[in-house]
Amino acid sequence: MHLCLFVGHGPFSHLFDQQFRKKCTGTWKHEDLSQKMLGEIFNRVQSGVDDDKQKMIVKNIKFIEALITPPKNPTDQPIKKPFLYEIIANEENSIDVDKWDYFSRDCHMLGLHHNFQCRRSIKLARVVDNHISFPKSEYFNLFDMFYTRFTLHRRAYQHPVVKAVEMMIKDAFFKADEKLMFPPDKPSENQKCLSKSVECMDAYLWVTDDVLHQIRRLKPEGPNRDSDLEDAQKIIKRIYCRELYTLIGEKSVKWSTGSELKPKGTLKENTAERISSDENERKQFEIEEVVFNYGAGRANPMEKVKFHSKKFDETSGRIQYMSIDMKDKKSDMMPTTFEQIYLRLYWKGSDQAVKQKLQEAFFAIGGFDYTAKKEHFKGDLINM
Repeated sequence: MHLCLFVGHGPFSHLFDQQFRKKCTGTWKHEDLSQKMLGEIFNRVQSGVDDDKQKMIVKNIKFIEALITPPKNPTDQPIKKPFLYEIIANEENSIDVDKWDYFSRDCHMLGLHHNFQCRRSIKLARVVDNHISFPKSEYFNLFDMFYTRFTLHRRAYQHPVVKAVEMMIKDAFFKADEKLMFPPDKPSENQKCLSKSVECMDAYLWVTDDVLHQIRRLKPEGPNRDSDLEDAQKIIKRIYCRELYTLIGEKSVKWSTGSELKPKGTLKENTAERISSDENERKQFEIEEVVFNYGAGRANPMEKVKFHSKKFDETSGRIQYMSIDMKDKKSDMMPTTFEQIYLRLYWKGSDQAVKQKLQEAFFAIGGFDYTAKKEHFKGDLINM
């Protein structure tokens, strides 16, 4: 059941739905595509089955879709057991098997150690007041889970080299977009380019990590060579030769007291404009906004975790579990800051004089003070 959550991932996982998505049509998340993909699979399965089995399939589809994206309105839940929607993709407090799965897999593949023990949490978990709850003794084990998430983002997922490679793959996808057509076995009028493949699951089924190799194999057609395709192929060649985009500057963001978190991307855009307004220079660098947190933005992720205590009821002869509030019982040794934002300046070009100019302009920026979407934002940018 858990694997159904991932069938909607595009090439290179979150790179496709986070960085390449703005090239695609509409607004969507990979969970939305997972639901569409499952719908397509079950539609094919339903052909030739009797009415009773079809009704069962439809019921199961709705339940699986609800596990992937839990309904906001309880009346829309196909099964009236709220705790079931906290197992696969827990929108209540982010404690779910999705994280436990990729923690174990990625830490193993990266050679990293993590302290969180999911088997212990599973063994001690109980359903209390229709929510998955844990004994208060699990407080620090669960915090280790959120800390593991932060560690993986800091040491792997958002490592400067990882982000440089992702940026290069994204640029290659942008340039080769209309040259990649899916499904490959259909006539051109029934095909979709890479950015439009999300509109048709028959096309999206073919969009895998192999797209990168497909770009390398494409040949420019006609007397006029396709410059965008050649640029895409050059970028991919740079990846394989380790001639990566270079991190030439990094700043941490420190918000002024009372300043609210800005709309995502506005600080990045504002900083890029202050570095250079020249169109040719803007093509040679990119600002990456990197956010590190524990999974709940600027809030303490433990505040939404459900905890319980237990006592023996002599009347019924059973152990009873009761919800308890841990907000006032947390340790004084817990961190007080749960999110940090960094701005990274990546260099794509080859002109060293322009590189030096942009780098100096970036380091000269000491703060920000601007208005976006009728909100005022102010703070400092500290050189790292």
